[in-house]
Amino acid sequence: MRWNSSTRSALFAAAAGVGVAAWILTAGPIIGGRRALTVALALLPAIYLGGLAPRGAVRLGVTAAATVLGAILALAGATLGELALAIGVLLGALRSGVVYRLHPGGAVLAEVVLVGGGLVFARFLAGPSALSMGLAVWGFFLVQSAFFLIGGARERSPAERDPFDAALRRATSILDGEGI
Repeated sequence: MRWNSSTRSALFAAAAGVGVAAWILTAGPIIGGRRALTVALALLPAIYLGGLAPRGAVRLGVTAAATVLGAILALAGATLGELALAIGVLLGALRSGVVYRLHPGGAVLAEVVLVGGGLVFARFLAGPSALSMGLAVWGFFLVQSAFFLIGGARERSPAERDPFDAALRRATSILDGEGI
């Protein structure tokens, strides 16, 4: 199932919040609550972006990139606030830079407002308990669901997603005499 609409994205937010709270309660006693939260924060952008992207190479690529970069950020040893900020920037950059197309200025503005607003709301909801961390994750992703209310946001076409492929297709069509 994809969560590429405001409603589906809000449902993802609820599922992510419940999942994080359950994960912290389950894994926290074994690996530690902070480490369990760090793992969840590192993996959530990959899950979210994988559900936004269309099937195929784009979904695989954006999910793999978010997983690797999220793991690197988690292993960097940052505070939870620094990790949340870095993960939010990662999510916004991949969402507007790879999966969706907006005017560049509009994309930057939209991501600053959505990621920044989501982080502020999450900080407001966050607390020491697993439930409050689940609420914080819910709040962050709930704000992210407003992305689909922005006018002009659309999925990138296959040619826009891979510039090398587009150039190769153009060169092949010219060589075959179709582009003349």
